[in-house]
Amino acid sequence: MKQRKPRGPGPRVQELERQYGMPFGDLLREHYIAREMTLQECADLFGLSASTIQRHLERLGIPRRRFLLPDEMAVSTDAQGA
Repeated sequence: MKQRKPRGPGPRVQELERQYGMPFGDLLREHYIAREMTLQECADLFGLSASTIQRHLERLGIPRRRFLLPDEMAVSTDAQGA
């Protein structure tokens, strides 16, 4: 399968960068990391799909947060105390 060339930011991302006056990566760091918004919340805010937000996070090297179910949190907490 042929590898796709990385493209520059699309028109919506360019519009967001002009609107907010900062690079899109900084916007994602501010909202996804600092404000702890979800992928979907960021997507809704920026008018993009969650998969587009995920792709940008991957390109920027921003790790995804993992959602833990209540029973997984208990196991995780128990393991930390051991």
